[in-house]
Amino acid sequence: MLIGKEVKKALDQLNTGQAVEFVYEGSPVMARLVDDASKLILSSTVYHGSSYIPKSVRNGITNKPPYSHPQIKTFLTIDESRYSVFLNYIGHSDSFDHDPSTILHEFGQLAAEWRRYLDENDKRDLIHVKVK
Repeated sequence: MLIGKEVKKALDQLNTGQAVEFVYEGSPVMARLVDDASKLILSSTVYHGSSYIPKSVRNGITNKPPYSHPQIKTFLTIDESRYSVFLNYIGHSDSFDHDPSTILHEFGQLAAEWRRYLDENDKRDLIHVKVK
């Protein structure tokens, strides 16, 4: 799998110890290395509310995850102050060194699936008004 120029540049920055933010397959991703570069953290916003997080979205988060990947264990976090939900991954950086495009691709796909799922849940809280 080919790595795009933006991702290649981000990987180079990551190797210098900087946290980087880039877009991979339509998903904004934040990446950083921690614990003396032994662990890789990936994070992507999968839901953003305008002034609150609806109950249907919260219920969708607490239910059994509809999207998962056997090699990439992810988890969701809520940032109440920004009304956002994030998909996160923490893994060993040596697996990232072997094939970064695979991990980024799978994480990007998971983030896109979660985004669609939570947007669908969000629509359940809409109030339909009939216009006369």
